[in-house]
Amino acid sequence: MARIRHGDASDHAIRDVRRRPLRLHSVVQQCRAVALPDRAGLEHPAHRTAAVHGVRVLADARQRSGHQRGRDLHRCRRREPVHPADGVHPRRYEVTVDAPIADVNAAPRDASGSAVALRGISKRFGSALAVEDLDLDVRPGEFLTLLGPSGCGKTTTLNMIAGFLRPDSGRILLDGKDVQRLPPERRDTAMVFQQYALFPHLTVSQNVGYGLRMRRRPREEIRARVSDALQRVGLVGREDRFPGQLSGGQQQRVALARAIVVQPKVLLFDEPLSNLDLKLREQLRLEIKHLQHELGITSIFVTHDQTEALVMSDRIAVMRDGRVEQIDAPEAIYREPATTFVAGFIGQSNLVPGVCTSSGTSDCTIRLVTAHTVDARPAGPVTAGQPVDVLLRPEALRLGEAVPPGHARITGRVAEVVNEGSLATVVVDVGESVAVRVSVPDPCPDDLPKIGSRAVIQVPPGAARAFASTE
Repeated sequence: MARIRHGDASDHAIRDVRRRPLRLHSVVQQCRAVALPDRAGLEHPAHRTAAVHGVRVLADARQRSGHQRGRDLHRCRRREPVHPADGVHPRRYEVTVDAPIADVNAAPRDASGSAVALRGISKRFGSALAVEDLDLDVRPGEFLTLLGPSGCGKTTTLNMIAGFLRPDSGRILLDGKDVQRLPPERRDTAMVFQQYALFPHLTVSQNVGYGLRMRRRPREEIRARVSDALQRVGLVGREDRFPGQLSGGQQQRVALARAIVVQPKVLLFDEPLSNLDLKLREQLRLEIKHLQHELGITSIFVTHDQTEALVMSDRIAVMRDGRVEQIDAPEAIYREPATTFVAGFIGQSNLVPGVCTSSGTSDCTIRLVTAHTVDARPAGPVTAGQPVDVLLRPEALRLGEAVPPGHARITGRVAEVVNEGSLATVVVDVGESVAVRVSVPDPCPDDLPKIGSRAVIQVPPGAARAFASTE
């Protein structure tokens, strides 16, 4: 239900609309909704009042169905420029709507300087919470990766930024502007999909230029921009081929060219390399990063592949259960994980339980469950007697009987040796059902230990990181 309260308009311009539903699409020709504070006396706390400027009120308002009135109210709330008709002076009315209206005038919280800002974004699918109270800032020109396991909310977050999904709560700002009610085509973003999403009946050049044609750009401009985009992705000479005549990698290049040709402010990637073979993935991820750096387009990349994230990103946001667990540069994410989850998800890792026996400002001494002792850097506050998990990266460890001064020593038996050519992994059983993996670069097969033989693991100073146990 909607009621228009009389402002400074003349009496003959409006009837008693409280007794008759208004056809707001006719009543409000051009309006701009501006949120006002809650008013006392409203029947429901969810009510909001909006000031509508530059409207023409028709006395012959007609009866509308509930569905139609709801649609008209939605149109009324859209923020459109105010251009009063000739001879119609701007009038002010208060429209009370039985639904929450976001405070579009509120200043974004710490969103200045961000190309993309998410504020308290949440999304549910039935009883399942996909994204929970998410805050995120993406810097202009940055390549940010949303990394996490399946079901962590990364693709849902991307779809909300693109406008394909609407959040249940929170705000999405692009260049400081709230885009909550803007459809995808008006958000100045472009998406590169996992499944390419090419039109099979259109040629390469027609697919790439499709967005420009929808924007009604001149033919000469379309031709020039399509040619430039195809040159950038290495598809010159294939302009007249159809998608079915291209390889998977070439189709993904077409999808990439179609995205960049419209010169979006934000480029979105939804696991675009997951359907490609390993060699092609390795090649394309470098090409995408080079192209993004060359064009300077703010980019958000979704993947569950940690190698892609580490190679391509300026920063990585590791997600878990709809929240960001840690966001930082790739090197910091790998070397200085903030939580046990990040430590276990990023890179190869050994997580060994133990107990802190003494702690200082920058290091602590840990007695592992295997009865070995190591010095570790704490990821957070750790006190004596507190259970911890100790991270040992396989590439930081060494095998050898002669342990250098200052190194910790862990002994065990070789349980497995995996030789991958340029790298071998030696799995050592150190007791208490704990296995520690040690990486051996450029291995000589004759020098690798035999299964069942005794092994001594050397832990260099600073190689161990301790996390307060959550169990």
